[in-house]
Amino acid sequence: MKINLKSFDLIKDKSQKFKVFYKYRFNKEYLEHNIKKKITKRRKFKEIFDKILLHSLIYFICKNSLNIGLIYYNKKNGYYFIIIDRKYRNKGYGKLALKKLINILKRKKLKLRTLVSLKNKNSFKIHENLCIYKKRYNKNFFYFKLL
Repeated sequence: MKINLKSFDLIKDKSQKFKVFYKYRFNKEYLEHNIKKKITKRRKFKEIFDKILLHSLIYFICKNSLNIGLIYYNKKNGYYFIIIDRKYRNKGYGKLALKKLINILKRKKLKLRTLVSLKNKNSFKIHENLCIYKKRYNKNFFYFKLL
């Protein structure tokens, strides 16, 4: 099983970038496990999208030439999220993508952290195995430091 990360910057059309990012960021299943469950309306999100792009690293998760997910990394605070398309979940692609992200960020000497819902058992298990530090954030989430 092989995947690679493809930079989001390869998409030159700004409206296409917005469409793809919005689709993943406000995916219903993703929001179920996110601490911020509110959906920002498209028009309002468009207003802040350029600012988001300025302080982030975004990668497509690709299997062969097919995009099967997205990783977003915030350079300001070191937090990230990963979303795998439903069809490709529970097959190890998320863990492989996270390991690749860890290698990229290690070379850049950046921090990596996230909050994981206790309900998201697969993600919790992956982060527990790869983290260097963890602690309970609140009754529903754990904080993981990976770098």
